[in-house]
Amino acid sequence: MTAPCPTTSKVFKPYVRKTSAWAWDLSGAALPSTVTTITYSGGYPTLIEKTSTGVGPAGSQTFTQRTVNDYWPDNTAGDNWILGLVKKSTQTSSVPNALEAIPAAAGTNPKATATQGP
Repeated sequence: MTAPCPTTSKVFKPYVRKTSAWAWDLSGAALPSTVTTITYSGGYPTLIEKTSTGVGPAGSQTFTQRTVNDYWPDNTAGDNWILGLVKKSTQTSSVPNALEAIPAAAGTNPKATATQGP
């Protein structure tokens, strides 16, 4: 019996490298846009970076999420077929420190009252 292709043949798989998303609310105002970039090593997503940029009360703001994955070596010895088992996954997020730019007034509602912090 012969194999359908030589065992040294390389298998090529399509992978998503970058995605972009835009959205609008029902009134037509733009919601934050999101770009996700994925870096692969050995066929596995080792680095995933997601950046969301939008305009809020403090102006334009960018939020970043970063995921770094470390994998156990593939185990195909004997009858094993263990591939892509995550050994460690580290997530970090960064957000702009724009709290001082967001208005903190009591507002104009007649029931609203100003308070003092500690």
